[in-house]
Amino acid sequence: MSDVSLQDFLTGGARLRAGLAPRLFHLNRPEHREALAALVKENAMSFVVDDYEEQLREYYGVLHPADIFKPSFASEAREYIETLKKNGVLHEHGVWVYYPWNATLVHILDDKEFQMVRTARNKLLITSEEQAMYYNAVVGIAGLSVGNSCALAIALQGGARRLRLADFDLLALSNLNRIRAGVDALGLNKVVMTMRQIYLLNPYAEIEAFPDGLNEGNIDRFFESPPKLDIVVDEIDNLAIKFLIRERAQKLRLPVVMAADNGDDGVVDVERYDLDQNTPFFHGRMGN
Repeated sequence: MSDVSLQDFLTGGARLRAGLAPRLFHLNRPEHREALAALVKENAMSFVVDDYEEQLREYYGVLHPADIFKPSFASEAREYIETLKKNGVLHEHGVWVYYPWNATLVHILDDKEFQMVRTARNKLLITSEEQAMYYNAVVGIAGLSVGNSCALAIALQGGARRLRLADFDLLALSNLNRIRAGVDALGLNKVVMTMRQIYLLNPYAEIEAFPDGLNEGNIDRFFESPPKLDIVVDEIDNLAIKFLIRERAQKLRLPVVMAADNGDDGVVDVERYDLDQNTPFFHGRMGN
């Protein structure tokens, strides 16, 4: 590589960023096989992760929890997997997820089975009904410094498949004292950074991006795009936008949750407009 081409690469091509969302392929569909084969031909993948049989073993255990500690469990799980293989090649089961930003292809369970295994250890912590409500909730998060930790905690716990994320800011080196990200994400919009992190935890997530942050022009879409939000998390710094958030939440009877640092202390603010529409903004702590 000449010095000129190296310079061109470092000042141009190295800044290129891949897409916002992963691509999902069901290889029992001919059109999906063809599309994935085209990516393979383009050398689009650098890594392939196929832990599918272990996922199937865990899934079998979730379906037969009383048998997990029996001596026969391993052979029964193996028989279950072998039966699946007899009914078709295993690589056509489940879903293959392609992450364009890190050139990785991953084999995972179908949506329902994936979520079942992912949340299996939540049992006895919350009920199945609560888990379903949590997963199907629509959560809006405005501000993705502290909000990034909130979004990732929700995704880790198997909550809120549908998220709306808003922040205009780019990840800077000085952010890395509090945001769980690496230097490979420097310069990325915080919405894009957070979306990628969530998709790695749950490829079936449905995320709507607001990379320009919240403003008067898009705040109604943030709150009311079908399906309407169930709750909003406020982690932004702009006081005028905080007011707009509470104005819309009050009108729509939606709860607002906010947490912030205040020197060595912290502030947690929960405003339940869903229970009392007359709740004053910030509980009246800021006057009128």
